[in-house]
Order: sequence, then structure tokens, then C-alpha cells
Amino acid sequence: MFSSANLPYFGRVIFGTGALNLVLSLLFMKMGSLLGIAIATVAAQVALNCLLVMRLARHEGLHSSELFVRTLVQPLLFVLLLVALKLWWPMKDLPGQLSAVVAVISLVVIEFWLLGLRPAQVRAEYKILRGMLKSSPEEATTPAAQASA
Repeated sequence: MFSSANLPYFGRVIFGTGALNLVLSLLFMKMGSLLGIAIATVAAQVALNCLLVMRLARHEGLHSSELFVRTLVQPLLFVLLLVALKLWWPMKDLPGQLSAVVAVISLVVIEFWLLGLRPAQVRAEYKILRGMLKSSPEEATTPAAQASA
């Protein structure tokens, strides 16, 4: 997928959907609609997802419907469930807040199970993320890093 033939396509899609998000967000900002700005972001992300999934499905010979479900439908449903939980779950007292935490953790576990993610994969991703957040040895030896130390 990261061949020199595909990279220009990815660049155009990412730039195009970023520009779409910017234009729509500016339009909604002029109208004073915070919800509109959020909708602009969702629209741009859906467009990005659709274009990249169609390219990936074509390139890998996969069915795009399964990829759409895994990369778009399930995450959107998960976010909607979390929003509904926030809106309708009683969180005025400590028991309500604790039960909401349990409900959110349960939803995350269910989402991971539906996506086929396993605990070992989560741990591996966490290690990768921590490694990315740590400074590299080259950064530690730069004059700026030595001066701040």
C-alpha cells in the first residue's frame, strides 16, 4: 500500500479531506455553530475513511463492506453509545459515577471483542505508543537537549 504509486493518492485524499474540513469548519464558524464544526469534522473523516477503504479493498482484493464496518460503522456506533451514556446515565453521585465507569469499560471491552482485538495486541500497541513518546537517542544528544539538561 505504501508504494510510490499509492503515496500520491494518499496525499491527495488526506489534503483534500483536510481542506474540506477546514472550509466547512470556517463556514460553520462564521455561522456561530459549534455543532456544525463537529459535523464538518465527521464529514471529512467519513470521506477520508471511504476513499482510503475503497483503495485498500481494491488493492488487497477485499470486500469493502467489512472494512467499512470495522473502520467506520463500529467506531461511530461506539461513540454514539458513549454519548447516550453521558446524556442519560445518572452521574450526580459517586455510585452513579462509578457505575458509569464500569459501563464505559464494559463498552470498550465489547468493542475490542467485536473488532477482534486481544489484550496482547493492546499491550503491544501501548508499548509502541510509549516508545513513540519517548525521546530518541539522537534527540538527547542535540545541543538544545544538552543545554536543557
